[in-house]
Amino acid sequence: MLFIASGSYSQPDKIKIKKEDYSIYFFNSGKKTDTIQNTNNIFVLKLGVSRRCNTFIEIENGKLIETENDSLFKLMYMPGMNYRHLYRDTVVTELPAKSAMAPAKTRIYQKCGLFTTQVNGSSGNAQNRTISIKFKSFQNDTIYLSNKYYFK
Repeated sequence: MLFIASGSYSQPDKIKIKKEDYSIYFFNSGKKTDTIQNTNNIFVLKLGVSRRCNTFIEIENGKLIETENDSLFKLMYMPGMNYRHLYRDTVVTELPAKSAMAPAKTRIYQKCGLFTTQVNGSSGNAQNRTISIKFKSFQNDTIYLSNKYYFK
């Protein structure tokens, strides 16, 4: 007995998987400790592209200040103050009109490219010299990351 298998095997369709970056990195760039001073208050902040537009940062008794590097921030102790930080869309380029019928300018936006700071009220916890940081979702106030630092 001889069996001859014949059939046509088709190549499976290619599946494309979209990789999304939901990472959050926030850590002290110097000595890894939960106590900070004026000399070791530089932090690395990296929010993944997919996370950047949907996250805001609440800080009690402190605020983040930008440096020349877009991923390094100075954490300042601000007793009695609450701050909120977020990334907003920003106009990157404005192009002149191509014709008389076109709008005056065409704006090209960078999605979630501008780091902004907002005052978010006063803190009732100013006496204990702690800085509380929470990374939260815009949609449902879910806390993605939370940490407490002690100011010396």
